[in-house]
Amino acid sequence: MKLFKLTAIAFAMAASTQASAVTVAFDSNWAFNYLGTGVAGAYMPIDEMTFQGLSYVSSTDVNTNGVIDAGDTFNDYGRLGATGFSNDGSPLAAVDTGLSLDYALTSVFTDWTGTFANPVPNGLGGFNTGYAFTPGGTMEIYLGTAAGGTMAQNTFATSSDGTPVMSLTIMEGEGNINFGNPSGVDGNINILFAITSVATGYWFMDTNNDGIADTDVADLLLAGALTVGLTDSNANIITPVNAVVADFVASTGDGIPDGIGDIYVTNDGSFRPAVFLVPEPTTLALLGLGLAGLGFGARRKAA
Repeated sequence: MKLFKLTAIAFAMAASTQASAVTVAFDSNWAFNYLGTGVAGAYMPIDEMTFQGLSYVSSTDVNTNGVIDAGDTFNDYGRLGATGFSNDGSPLAAVDTGLSLDYALTSVFTDWTGTFANPVPNGLGGFNTGYAFTPGGTMEIYLGTAAGGTMAQNTFATSSDGTPVMSLTIMEGEGNINFGNPSGVDGNINILFAITSVATGYWFMDTNNDGIADTDVADLLLAGALTVGLTDSNANIITPVNAVVADFVASTGDGIPDGIGDIYVTNDGSFRPAVFLVPEPTTLALLGLGLAGLGFGARRKAA
């Protein structure tokens, strides 16, 4: 059996404002308030959030020629969960952030689709198959109780429990994968999302660069369009246990690898601010949030 792995997400947020531009420097502090009561109750400073999870890619050999190449299609289903926070490279204890003690952050996606390109030599004796995502696929982020545990233990059923705190929609995306790589890291992914909704009182950014998160992301969304980018990753193809396969089948109607290009992938990545500077007096404000490590590569393991 074969597998797919997502491992990096980068958030880049753009908002149209009526005042002077907002700038956010690299590694700017941001904050999250799991109670949803505003910035005063938020944990800060935070500059990285780590994730774990799993995804399944179901490919269709449209050309029926026994290989995945140009014109063949795929569906991607997955679930992620936050596993920790850090600041300036130092992990923050759960007792200081509440994550896994008082609450859990999870995310699911079930409708990502796309099309493959022709494989090309990668210079390492193998071939990379390019792919492009179809606009419109969505990802939901939920706030639940710690009882659900991390995404490593969660199922689709529990990962969608709780309060929706952010919704994303794919605008465009692409990457490549080496289906034949027996070991090592291989592949990449870049996806640009639009933030379609965000709950008030939970997410905050340091918009005046004083080291303290101060502006609700919900207010930034009201000011204009916000985008999120998923970029650069490794993938680790695995063979999951029967219970995991059953979970994917029950939740998505798919999940049994039965053809070429059908793969499961472990997911892990991190979330960091990025730098976007906008000169005054423009009315476009750019903010960056980044998940370093979510993407596609291939590492074959014994079944």
